[in-house]
Amino acid sequence: MIIESKGRIQDGIYAIGAAELPGYLFTGQYPVLLDAGMTFMGPLYPAELKNRLEDVNRLKYHFLTHSHFDHAGASPFLKRHIPNMQTGASSAAAETFRKPNAIELIRNLSRPLEEKYGDLIGNEDVTFGGLEIDLVLDGGMKIDLGAGRTCMVVTTPGHRFPSTSPR
Repeated sequence: MIIESKGRIQDGIYAIGAAELPGYLFTGQYPVLLDAGMTFMGPLYPAELKNRLEDVNRLKYHFLTHSHFDHAGASPFLKRHIPNMQTGASSAAAETFRKPNAIELIRNLSRPLEEKYGDLIGNEDVTFGGLEIDLVLDGGMKIDLGAGRTCMVVTTPGHRFPSTSPR
């Protein structure tokens, strides 16, 4: 079941991007965006970031919860448009984003949606060509968001497929 989320969640926390798969923006002294959705969603972010932050270049951090195409697909687009932003993810995700097979899989999964939502993309380059992680996020790590706010990294096991091996 998909629960759509868009707009203000509470003071300083907003769901932005596509309502079906939003990124979560924490405003404040050092703003942070959690996840960014699929590649075609990239062009949704600049206007909303400008609306919430006044200057998109204020976005200091972009943290990824994991390496799936529906959570990290728009990340390269954001890095191209906000060059001083630091992208953070786990070491496993960082490694995945460097693998040619993973990059190709993300591209293949993204392509049909890029074609479907071509009007949204326009002439923008939403291509996923890998992703360089600036900040490796380890469980227990604390990141200063300024003004007395701290973000603590919590490592979770992530998605698991059922075992297909005989018992």
